[in-house]
Amino acid sequence: MGLSRWGYYLARAVGGFRKNPLPASVSVLVVALSLFLTWLFCLGLWGIYRVVPHLFSPSKAVVYLEKGLSVQETERVKKTVAGWSFVEECRYKSPEEVLEELRRRYAGWDDVFQGLDENPLPPALEVRLRASDDMEAALRSFEEQARSLGGVQDVLTAQAWSAETRRLMRTLMGAGIFLAGALLVSSILIVANTVRLAFYGRRDEWEVLLVVGAPPSFIKMPFYLEGILQGVLGAVCAAFPLWGVVRLAAEVLPPGLWAGALGLGDAGALLGVLILTGAGLSWLGARLALRRVVSY
Repeated sequence: MGLSRWGYYLARAVGGFRKNPLPASVSVLVVALSLFLTWLFCLGLWGIYRVVPHLFSPSKAVVYLEKGLSVQETERVKKTVAGWSFVEECRYKSPEEVLEELRRRYAGWDDVFQGLDENPLPPALEVRLRASDDMEAALRSFEEQARSLGGVQDVLTAQAWSAETRRLMRTLMGAGIFLAGALLVSSILIVANTVRLAFYGRRDEWEVLLVVGAPPSFIKMPFYLEGILQGVLGAVCAAFPLWGVVRLAAEVLPPGLWAGALGLGDAGALLGVLILTGAGLSWLGARLALRRVVSY
């Protein structure tokens, strides 16, 4: 009896989808677009959070020297920096060594480096600071002293770099949450309007069912399933382009970045998460559409 009832519910839901193909298709497309953009943002943000902590050691700093600095001046700056009490190691790197290190780190972007007519990078001092209870203060002190030296072009520390990164991350997070919220709410409202339209389009049918004593849950269930069906189809439609973007990122990004940023390699898991999200959104839309039309 239970199976036959659920078969009836599902048949009525599919039938309702066929009777109103245009609004149902629009609902599916809106859900698909919302899920695609929302999960694309989530994957990208998760990737950034995975990669960022490994890009720069908190005890390291880089002092970029002016191009054309003489050997004597370079040696003077190096000895000065190496003599500071909080510096454990100071190593000079020529522009060629800096470029070669970038080539190794971003091995997947060979085309970018091949397009360089000349090496644009300055020589640098790679500095490792001694361990400290207040590493942030040590980095700040190091940066202030290094910038005051003659022949220094710029100083890059984990403190300054991470501060800019946190600021950018907060901006991205706020914009992403706003965009994702707007898209998901629009999906819920579109599904609600579609289900409400289908419900009133079959008003004669459910009024007869009420007269003969059918419970409200029996009347509403096909419409709930119709909304959930729209969410599931939207999730499937979103899964294919989203998976394509993930695979494209695997080809374009350097292997190190790909391994840290996009570890979600299971297409089945991605599809399952999308279907659950789409079904949940559509259930909320159907719930919103039906909560006042027939009392429980």
